[in-house]
Amino acid sequence: MAACMSAAGSARPGSVQQGLKEALIETLTAILSPVQEVRAAAEEQIKVLEVTEEFGVHLAELTVDPQGALAIRQLASVILKQYVETHWCSQSEKFRPPETTDQAKAAIRELLPSGLRESISKVRSSVAYAVSAIAHWDWPEAWPQLFTLLMEMLVSGDVNAVHGAMRVLTEFTREVTDTQMPLVAPVILPEMYKIFTMAEVYSIRTRSRAVEIFTTCANLICAIEELEKGAAKALIFPVVQQFTEAFVQALQMPDGPTSDSGLKMEVLKAVTALVKNFPKPMVSSMQQILPIVWNTLTESAIFTYVRTEVNDTEEVDDPVDSDGEVLGFENLVFSIFEFVHTLLENNKFKSTVRKALPELIYYIILYMQITEDQIKVWTANPQQFVEDEDDDTFSYSVRISAQDLLLVREQQKKYHCLVGVQRYTKFTVRYFFDAKKCSCLFNFSFIKIINIYFNSKVQFFNLMLLKQQSNKKINLSDREITHLWKRDGSQKCLLWGFCIMILSENIGFSFCSALSQTSIDILTTVVRNTKPPLSELLVCQAFPVVAQCTLRTDDNAIMQNGGECLRAYVSIALEQVAQWRDDQGNSGLWYVMQVVNQLLDPRTSEFTAAFVGRLVSTLISRAGTELGEQLDQILRAILSKMQQAETLSVMQSLIMVFAHLVHSQLEPLLEFLCSLPGPTGKPALEFVMTEWMSRQHLFYGQYEGKACWINVGDETRNLHFHLLVNELFSGCMASGRVVYC
Repeated sequence: MAACMSAAGSARPGSVQQGLKEALIETLTAILSPVQEVRAAAEEQIKVLEVTEEFGVHLAELTVDPQGALAIRQLASVILKQYVETHWCSQSEKFRPPETTDQAKAAIRELLPSGLRESISKVRSSVAYAVSAIAHWDWPEAWPQLFTLLMEMLVSGDVNAVHGAMRVLTEFTREVTDTQMPLVAPVILPEMYKIFTMAEVYSIRTRSRAVEIFTTCANLICAIEELEKGAAKALIFPVVQQFTEAFVQALQMPDGPTSDSGLKMEVLKAVTALVKNFPKPMVSSMQQILPIVWNTLTESAIFTYVRTEVNDTEEVDDPVDSDGEVLGFENLVFSIFEFVHTLLENNKFKSTVRKALPELIYYIILYMQITEDQIKVWTANPQQFVEDEDDDTFSYSVRISAQDLLLVREQQKKYHCLVGVQRYTKFTVRYFFDAKKCSCLFNFSFIKIINIYFNSKVQFFNLMLLKQQSNKKINLSDREITHLWKRDGSQKCLLWGFCIMILSENIGFSFCSALSQTSIDILTTVVRNTKPPLSELLVCQAFPVVAQCTLRTDDNAIMQNGGECLRAYVSIALEQVAQWRDDQGNSGLWYVMQVVNQLLDPRTSEFTAAFVGRLVSTLISRAGTELGEQLDQILRAILSKMQQAETLSVMQSLIMVFAHLVHSQLEPLLEFLCSLPGPTGKPALEFVMTEWMSRQHLFYGQYEGKACWINVGDETRNLHFHLLVNELFSGCMASGRVVYC
């Protein structure tokens, strides 16, 4: 501050400017102080100096001064970047007054290019950013010689100068305007081609930046083409062929002194941009590109990804760019998947991908494998597994990228994807059975594949039948999944055992709930479509596991699915279920009753009872008198649950039990309901009929609606007779009306 005041009191302009520069140095030094109070005061002081006319000039001088302190130079370069963003042009979104004077701008433009030759990379990068920001506003009108300077640096042979110039071009092309591009493209693109193809002269990273600049220009020219027809033909078509040929050669080059995965990643990004934006000129070149990309995908999967990432048996030296960022092998895989995704979205190339679909799916599944690092992290923290594998996760990995590509293909060509996945399901399952340890983490990826398989199959056949019978609603989930077992019986036992293994291992583990739900659904479908008698595997192993999984969870979805699975067992093989005994002598029927009691427990959510009516009705119709007093317990629990239920679907499920009993066991039902008090103190019969009649018109489902109306209609006389005899129904109202026969 004292230096600033001394400079202000001097009569000579040179002394004033020197004083301001010294004040700036003192302020920058104070900003680097470890003392918080000193640092805060300096930050306020820099705001005062920022509005002076020569502030930017002094920052530029300090930045490019090779004799200056390194810390001061780096800090000055960072503040210079910010100064250019906020004060260079009043049209900038970040502008804050005052605007830099023309004299100061000229001085800064004169000083900065020398900083592009700086040996310190951080200073050089900051200078490059400032130069590109200035060029955005001043080139070509106020700074016509800029590109001449940059081209001279590119051919100078000075490694630092080449890097600095490339950084300027990289940043500049990202912000270039549609009016500047017609001037930029004819100058930059030929030079980028020279740099990219001169592998013995320029480093891999410099050549990678040349490709990145080409990609940026290609994307922008495509955007300009939408508004100005003919822009692509004039600006990029003249160089597309030569760039494409160079890209083909680069992709064929093995990793070494002139090539690595980082360079190939940028090349694939460029090819993807050309295919997406200019597919027509690329058709002739795809016959050369596709085999090379395919070889890269397949060889990388087996020789690199599986060994270094999945099994962690080998180490790989990942390349590092000029900013110190590691260009991992995963980035190359991402680029390949993005390229394939682009082909799938373009009608010109879809058929080409379809021919290789079975093999492509195999390699996608390879890339979906869990790596050793993921196993360690997820084993130590299961919650991290849930976060990483969630559909809305922010994390990204080769595994997720491969899964996304498979799902995209499944959505576009469900049947073809289905056939492709089916070829590998039996081998995938056998691999898991041979493994010594089969954890939830391994199981989850396979179950996702099974989900894709089933969903594809169901939706495909639904569409085929709906096309023929457009006026009928059809649900083919069970039927079409069954078709799988008829085609290949060997897969059936493998998958049964696999689902049993999953449920056995994950009883009580909430983070595997989705896995358990899917496994129970698969077993339900299998049981429903298996001719009795059921196999020993399904009765002695699968049944108790499903029952235990349902009883030991607090997840509504698992309880619902478990109840539906047990209903399938009761419907198909009640005798076998009743004959089975556990080690304590409890029968399978006892387990079914325990599940029913849990689903009807008033302490659980009402939604656990959403399908319990089907289970109870099936149990009553199949077991009949074998239930004995247990039937009374079930009906009492249903009455209790009805008082808790508010949702129509739940209430309908519960009332359907009484609807079936009205038809099959009317006399015992009436005696039972008349002997119990309802919530108001009157017989429970009034409560049931009131709830039933008030909701009858809202019930949905063809079978449920028909059952209810038949029971109320055909049995009305018998029902009315008993109601009159007991004088219990005189006050029962249905939607405000007395019920008559």
